[in-house]
Amino acid sequence: MLKVMLIDDEIMALNYMKTLVDWNNLGFEIVTALTSAAKGLDYLKKELVDIIFVDIKMPGMDGLEFSEKALAINKDLEILILTSYGDFDYAKKALNIGVSNYLLKHEIKADNLTRELEGLKEKLTEHKQKDKVILGQLVSKYISMPDIITVEEKEEIRKLLHADKMNIISYLVVLDVPFQFVNTKEQYDNIKEESIVNYMELNYENMLAIYLGNGKWLALKVFEPMISQRQILDDTYIAAYGLQRYVFKQYDRTVSILPSIVFNNIDELPNIYNDLKKVSKYLVFYDKNKILYGRDIMTKGEMGKNKIDEILKIIQEAFIKEEVDPILKEIDMFFGICIRNYDEKAFHYFCNRLIIIVNYFLEEHQLKTIYETNATEINSIYSAAEMHAWIAYQVETAIDQVKEKQLVHYTPKIMEAMKYIHNNYQYDIKIEQVADSVNVSGDYLRHIFKEEVGKGFVEYLTEFRIEKSKSLLLMDKYKLYEIASMVGYRSGTYFSAVFKKVTGMNPQDYR
Repeated sequence: MLKVMLIDDEIMALNYMKTLVDWNNLGFEIVTALTSAAKGLDYLKKELVDIIFVDIKMPGMDGLEFSEKALAINKDLEILILTSYGDFDYAKKALNIGVSNYLLKHEIKADNLTRELEGLKEKLTEHKQKDKVILGQLVSKYISMPDIITVEEKEEIRKLLHADKMNIISYLVVLDVPFQFVNTKEQYDNIKEESIVNYMELNYENMLAIYLGNGKWLALKVFEPMISQRQILDDTYIAAYGLQRYVFKQYDRTVSILPSIVFNNIDELPNIYNDLKKVSKYLVFYDKNKILYGRDIMTKGEMGKNKIDEILKIIQEAFIKEEVDPILKEIDMFFGICIRNYDEKAFHYFCNRLIIIVNYFLEEHQLKTIYETNATEINSIYSAAEMHAWIAYQVETAIDQVKEKQLVHYTPKIMEAMKYIHNNYQYDIKIEQVADSVNVSGDYLRHIFKEEVGKGFVEYLTEFRIEKSKSLLLMDKYKLYEIASMVGYRSGTYFSAVFKKVTGMNPQDYR
């Protein structure tokens, strides 16, 4: 809303102006009504006003002197002189010093005041819009090239933002997109950047919004100094949440929003922006549609390339041996440390390298790479937690594919029997059930299984169950009896005895 000041030494005249029209409905707010010009100047030095209605004849400082001094404080003010029949000479002088218009007191009615206000609103709106374009260009230059901004340009930013009178908060708005290291396709095609700019500027008073490119926007919102820090933070959250709802409803997309600290010195703007950019790198450790403050990030140091390379070496060696459990153990350990420490550099380096290792393993065995078989899934990974689950699954799948391919060395009946075991090991299966599934007798299957595989049915089933249990033991969320049931054993005690017989250690020690 446009802010209006009324000044008249007559209380009745002030009350008449206040009630003559529905100011709010017309887009105006009477921020103060004063009985002296001196008080009006004091107010202007502290607060923002767009329009002033002032009586030309008042005790002490008259309306003419006031107008001169007010325009010296803010040359963009729209001042309307209220005059009576004998004041025309004063009114003409007022016009000469830059007053917008003069109104005859006895002729002010609701209809002509409404017309006057509508004209002022159109003029000020157009003027403010031009100012916003200039301000947007200057702010873009200042945050991207602070070293070459001129003193005059910085002063223009300060003036247009009213930074000497207002508190400012900045927002970095980031379109949530899948990870770029597994997705090179542009993700911003269906977003109209100007619609988001327009939404913010039209729905939130005193806000400037700028599109920075690549699905990022910067917004600056100014608050009057009497507004408390708590109210600023509440308003910030409401604005951020409203924008998130708009983007989701309009585009079926999500944005994460990073509000800054409150500041009132324009010299801080480049550093504020750089801090927001740094915080945006940590969005990977959160879900989509996040409102994230810098104070929420508690980094604890970087893991370092050498340590990550050691983990990747262990993983490579386990791939050579086709052992899935050591790989999953290293992956779990890495992500646990990385997410706790907000180690963004380590995260990207590790994931890039691990995907390369998995793809190399698949190509070496003449199988399709992750990119060839999982394009849809790759394009829907947004967070470190999602990447952890996805990459662990890819590792298991890759090794299973290789082992599955190795089954082709067996006769069709044995391959079918092995697949039946792999799909039903969690149940209490007997060799007769497996034999029925491949249309042979139990004795015949027992004989050819031992001959081709080199071990008996029970031994193969037991070893397969124990291998599956190793992965589950590395997950803290399952109790021992639950794991026993998940791999086909009714008793946790019996499972522990079998596990120790096969591996040489009990399940607790392995965990």
